[in-house]
Amino acid sequence: MIKHLRFYQIPWSHYCDKVRWALDLKELPYDIINFNPYGKTKGLERAPKTIRKLMPILEDPNNDGNPFQCDSTPILLYLHTRYPNSSISLFPSSSSDEKQQIIDTCLRFDSELGLYTRRIAYVQILNEKSSALSILLGEKFSWAYNPDDIRSRLVSSFVACFMIARFRLHRIREEQLREKTEQILLDVAERLHTHDYLVGEQFSAADLTFCSLVKPLRRVPCFFDDNRFRIIFDYHERIRRKYDPKYPNIDNFVEKIVDKHRLQIQNSEKSLITHIKTFIYRINFVQRFFIAFMTMMVKNIYGPVTDNEEVPQFNTISSQGNQEKEAFNDQRRINFKSKWLMNVVVLPIHIMQRLADYFLVVGYDHDEERGGRSCGKIIQRFPDKDWPDCPFNPRIIHFCQPQGWILTAKRELPTFFISILTDLDGLRHYCACLTFHQTLLPTTTNILLNKTNDYSDEADDTAFLLPRTQMYAPKCLVLTSKLDCFEAFRNCLGIVYTMYVEPSSDIRIETLVGNILANVNVPPPGGHALRFSIGADDRQVIQPPASPTVPCTGLSVYNLFKELGIDHVVTIFCAALSDIKILFFSRSYWKLTEACKAVESLLYPLKYCYTFIPVLPFDLIEILDAPTPFIIGVHSDQKLQALANFDGLWIDLDGASVHLTENLKLAPMPEKPYYRILSSLFQILKPDIHAADLAFPLNGRMNLKLDSGNSMVSDYPKYKEESNKDKQIRAIFIRFFSELFAGYRSCLLIIRINPKPVISFHKVNLFFFFIHLIKVDLLIL
Repeated sequence: MIKHLRFYQIPWSHYCDKVRWALDLKELPYDIINFNPYGKTKGLERAPKTIRKLMPILEDPNNDGNPFQCDSTPILLYLHTRYPNSSISLFPSSSSDEKQQIIDTCLRFDSELGLYTRRIAYVQILNEKSSALSILLGEKFSWAYNPDDIRSRLVSSFVACFMIARFRLHRIREEQLREKTEQILLDVAERLHTHDYLVGEQFSAADLTFCSLVKPLRRVPCFFDDNRFRIIFDYHERIRRKYDPKYPNIDNFVEKIVDKHRLQIQNSEKSLITHIKTFIYRINFVQRFFIAFMTMMVKNIYGPVTDNEEVPQFNTISSQGNQEKEAFNDQRRINFKSKWLMNVVVLPIHIMQRLADYFLVVGYDHDEERGGRSCGKIIQRFPDKDWPDCPFNPRIIHFCQPQGWILTAKRELPTFFISILTDLDGLRHYCACLTFHQTLLPTTTNILLNKTNDYSDEADDTAFLLPRTQMYAPKCLVLTSKLDCFEAFRNCLGIVYTMYVEPSSDIRIETLVGNILANVNVPPPGGHALRFSIGADDRQVIQPPASPTVPCTGLSVYNLFKELGIDHVVTIFCAALSDIKILFFSRSYWKLTEACKAVESLLYPLKYCYTFIPVLPFDLIEILDAPTPFIIGVHSDQKLQALANFDGLWIDLDGASVHLTENLKLAPMPEKPYYRILSSLFQILKPDIHAADLAFPLNGRMNLKLDSGNSMVSDYPKYKEESNKDKQIRAIFIRFFSELFAGYRSCLLIIRINPKPVISFHKVNLFFFFIHLIKVDLLIL
């Protein structure tokens, strides 16, 4: 006999309604336990700590191995596998393409539509009946279920502020949630015009998921009253009526309150008392002013964040073994590229990219050891199969230890650096390496004592063992990615290393790696900040760049000027524009990567299309003999080998020196732009020089003007934060290129004869453009 399942839910959650519907379809006996967000929920103390807040949760006492399951779609898959005998099957019985299509569709709805409808529904409740949110206080307070109670009205203002902060309701308009939701519904409506079901020709988990997640929109007039979506809600009604055993009693408490409030408004013309109550509620300016004020505060506190900010986030972790495709806590957006809806329509979603493509454990190859040197070998790799859009590059082991795999006599501290690889298509792949050293088991060597005739045969068998010196072998934890989220890589690898050194019974390293590779998907440039956890009680945030083309440098440009000086960096900038080979030397791999990226970012909006290798392995040192320009970084220990046949500009970052080989001459920058750049850089990096000789100190006033109207000091403010100085430095070089290319559009000629317009140069205007460059001393012919 089947024991009763325990279903932990949030009563008003549409994700929990999805699981409830599946349990009713399976006709399984179950008990409902409401989650208590302000205390302990009875029964959840048996669940792992990392999933106790990931509603919905299903506890199956009939499963002795892993009784707890979390996340709505994985629960549906579990019920299909564990209890296959039912009148209606949510997934095909065999492992087919249609089953995978249904899974992809469910996860797509979970990670897109479900998030949108929840936030839109909360905004609708705040606008109509904010006191209904007092139900969030749970069953501890009985008056919370009465929205007309004075205590509910008072508490609802604070609850509203929490909801705005927790679900970022103040950013709905700028994130265009309504437009995204409309587009998803229109695509589904197009499918329903020709088919009765979303996937295949029968009811499946895809239909159940969509109807559960679209249910909150029935209370949003701008969607429910829109004729474009009438087919959507008719389809919802038809599916519910036919397949939901509890229909029509499916509305939760909050939805009933909203319906009751709307009915009271409709009858307000007939009832004078209701008319007066409505008037009093509308003039309750104290509550509305408080909500408006707190919303403004929330916007300032929970606005765009930086990578260095710590933000609160619920712990999230997956309970399933298959980590590749899973909606993480039903709150994580996932980019699935598989086709769905029988190739009729593909849902438009923002291009989300995996945080990391591969995780590697690379170690010392003892079989190839020769005199304490060897090569690396891949000990473990996740995933085992290549991603279709990102094949694995086996040469990555050379970049894990650029100086070679060498045994050391002492244990080194863990180090972290980033290598950058470029594939044949010109796409860059970032290789984050955390290196630590492991103790090798000491080996012994038999050394026989010098024997004389005085020693017996027993003495001949007695030889003492002379131990060799204790050695340490390097081992690397590696993440590869197409994104340059350096701090996130450092944090993730640091957590994995900590769990390796100090194992925890509650957290498995395999789970952490699975979450990094499968459950963290970074929004595109211009998207909102991603707050995530890899399952180790950590709180991390990634802020996507505002623009897909403008490089993000952090402090790399500022640090380069700080270490080398203004004149040296401007010389490097001129060398990069002149297609001269540039070679960096340092004992720090991190400084090499940062310096190379800083020089490249100074060329924006131009793109450096030549060889770019911030950290060059010792095994590939022959690349320096290439005849083409490049920007390469080499460890200082290989300086002699690297400079043997080198002709170009080389920089010693540790010694703050720049050298140009004798057989090359660097064309100087024209005087006017050169001195303009120098003057601006001095105002940013050394602002006190301009005011050092003044008779009357400015006392921090950097924009004091003389009677003639000329600024004594430039209009650049005196920034104290280094990040602002970095942006100001880059702005100087962008202004230089703006002056250089001013009016270039007049030289373009658009030919519209072909179906696709072709852009060509207008020869006459191009001639006058060159004349303009000569006049402003920006071009030397």
